[in-house]
Amino acid sequence: MNVTSVPCGLLSYPQPSLKTIPSPPTSRTRSPKLNPTSLPSPQHTPRTSCILIHNDGAPSIPIPLPDTVPTTRTKLRLTDFELIQTIGKGSFGRVHLARTLDGRVCAIKAMSKNHILQRRHVEHINNERSILSSLRHPFLVKAWGTFQQGPFVFLVMDFIPGGELFRILRKEKVTLALEFLHQQHVIYRDLKPENILIDRHGNIKLTDFGFAKQVTDKTNTLCGTPDYLAPEMIRGQGYTKAIDWWALGVLIFEMLVGNAPFKDRCPIDQYQKILDCEICWPAGMSRSARDLISHLLVTEPSRRYGPIEIKQHPWFPTGYVDGMLKEQTIPPPFVPHITYEMDTSCFAKYDELNMPYDQIKDPYYQPDHDTYFKDF
Repeated sequence: MNVTSVPCGLLSYPQPSLKTIPSPPTSRTRSPKLNPTSLPSPQHTPRTSCILIHNDGAPSIPIPLPDTVPTTRTKLRLTDFELIQTIGKGSFGRVHLARTLDGRVCAIKAMSKNHILQRRHVEHINNERSILSSLRHPFLVKAWGTFQQGPFVFLVMDFIPGGELFRILRKEKVTLALEFLHQQHVIYRDLKPENILIDRHGNIKLTDFGFAKQVTDKTNTLCGTPDYLAPEMIRGQGYTKAIDWWALGVLIFEMLVGNAPFKDRCPIDQYQKILDCEICWPAGMSRSARDLISHLLVTEPSRRYGPIEIKQHPWFPTGYVDGMLKEQTIPPPFVPHITYEMDTSCFAKYDELNMPYDQIKDPYYQPDHDTYFKDF
């Protein structure tokens, strides 16, 4: 069966910039004003993840990890799938609703090798493949396999029909998903509503592991989404898994208020607000919610709440969070209206490719690009 798609539109990718960021000084009673020349002026929307700024020096953890799945897999090809509809677009490519030859429904993330190489994201893409193929958890999206063909690499995973989170959040399950990743020595580094999907039963699925990394101690790469960057990441002196708990605080605030706590049109001013951590609390926020957020949005990572304190916090009913993993007996507050297996009504509409992937010619593609993705 040939790979098919609706002929409309072209494959296109925005071009973020690459700049190096020196570390601002950290001896302060109040965060020093940032030098505008020391931080990036990102050419992306506030909700788009930052590009890789500089390479990590932290070692990676060998795979497989504890509680992982077997690494043996069947070799996949484009001709094994029929592409039905585009359900997502990003800086590297697209996500498609797809169907296998035997009728199983899945999602396929297609990424341009040339754009990955140009933006120095080879390590991140390979990390995403390794992590998704190695870990299984009820609140993480499940990968089926990966492959490469011509100028593209492909990641096949479960289709999650409920769409992106945005305003509807299962905050407790996000805590459990992050706790599991940290137990496997994985820092997620890009928590935001757009990376949380909702399945047909109302459960969340954490997706997009392009910035996730397996580390034992600290790492140094400045990456993620500006609204969610932790202060220690901006300072550039290394950070730990605690950055994910800062991001959870931002996520909960955005869920309750409708916007992130540290916003500014100017990136320099936004980073300064994050370092100062001066939150404008809205009227009407409950005392328990404000207390939890206050213990997550702490500039000193060692004083920031972790999974134990979060799960015991009075904002959650006693035993509520851990009880969710026990056969998931607690009903979710929101269940998407899904009428059939390939229902995409919860996703935004996108233009489609004007030709199948196996017919797309990339003038910048070279056969030696394949060696960077040998594990796909």
